[in-house]
Amino acid sequence: MIGKLEETDSLRAVWSTEAKFTAWLAEDRNMKILSEASGLNIAVEEVASLAGDFSVDILASDRDTGKRIVIENQLEETEHDYLGQLITYAADKNAKIIIWLARNSRREHKYAVEWLNMNMNNGIKIYLFRIKLYRVGDSEPAVYAVRFEPIVKPDTKSSDNAANIEELRFDYWNKFQDYAFNDAKDKGFASYYKRWANSSTSTLYLGIGRQGTSIFVSKTFSELEAGLYISNDKKLFQYLLGHMDAIESESGIKFEWPVNHDGKDFRISTGKVSAQIENRNDWVNQFDWIINTVLTVRKVFGKYISLSSLASGEA
Repeated sequence: MIGKLEETDSLRAVWSTEAKFTAWLAEDRNMKILSEASGLNIAVEEVASLAGDFSVDILASDRDTGKRIVIENQLEETEHDYLGQLITYAADKNAKIIIWLARNSRREHKYAVEWLNMNMNNGIKIYLFRIKLYRVGDSEPAVYAVRFEPIVKPDTKSSDNAANIEELRFDYWNKFQDYAFNDAKDKGFASYYKRWANSSTSTLYLGIGRQGTSIFVSKTFSELEAGLYISNDKKLFQYLLGHMDAIESESGIKFEWPVNHDGKDFRISTGKVSAQIENRNDWVNQFDWIINTVLTVRKVFGKYISLSSLASGEA
């Protein structure tokens, strides 16, 4: 009999504490799952290994290269403290490989890990994985399967050529502006925006007519993502969430809504699409996607943002 896999976000239903997850992961058969996901050949050296006054969840090494590995686990979304801890542990243990596991990653941490991989030229690599948990069938007691989904994996080529990548991303946005404000001027992007000082940023923020709210466009080495960014305005987010079906119907886009997010800022995303920055022949297609998506987000969300102002009696 083949059991159906049903994904669950409740990691603590299986591991009540991170220490219990660490003990589970340190077992050979479970570490093999992480080895396969990372492409490394991981051998556990010590669990809760002391690093000064602190301790590393798992100290390991790569059997193929002998390089030391530090592994830190989170059963919740990534937090700022953990990134600093990982770097501290790596320095103490002279580790060349860092592995960060979490239930999910904040966008800022994903970009931070990408930036570190791109700019550290001393051979240090950082992996960021999402812990995916699946229940197998309806058997009792419950049986679960685990998968480590890569959020960021180091790109040796990019790390070794950080300056070239910075130049490439600078050129990417420069060419985008040339296209949006000249070749594709009739598409309408230039009706709302003016050229800006070019940079090698990974994320653009474009106005939508409301303070604290903007359209974002994120470009990594291999993906594009866009959507609406709302800063410190839960009331607006709740209003938009209440009109989710209409917004998605009018835009033709199935957005990712942070419905379980308890922070002050909200990010309604299109989801990621494949878009290799090194494929210059595909840049025009990527630029068209950016323009069309930005204009769609501006039109549809702009409408409901205006309606929210009327509903709340704002001027």
